[in-house]
Amino acid sequence: MPHCIIEYAKPIEQQVYVNDIVALLHEGMLASGLFETPTVKTRAIAFNHYSVGEDDRLFVHVTVKMLVGRTVAQKKNLSVALHTIISSLVSADVIRTVDIRNLDSRTYSK
Repeated sequence: MPHCIIEYAKPIEQQVYVNDIVALLHEGMLASGLFETPTVKTRAIAFNHYSVGEDDRLFVHVTVKMLVGRTVAQKKNLSVALHTIISSLVSADVIRTVDIRNLDSRTYSK
């Protein structure tokens, strides 16, 4: 059910092995205790073409999509934990963001 989607600027691959980002964020999702292990899906998407601010800084953006049922505090803790993982892997000048979103169970199919 939960989807952890990592979007990043392609040159990030010169700083870090992207499979490490995927593995560590996946572990972070599991460590949160919010999800059952077999339901967590984590994937990464590289962007070759992007523009950020005035200087085209590199970025890593994580979106977690999950069904409702978690408190704001649980979602905030997850966001902070995932942000901390990203921050430990990339240089300080990389823009790092995390967004936690609720899926609508009335329209979500699997």
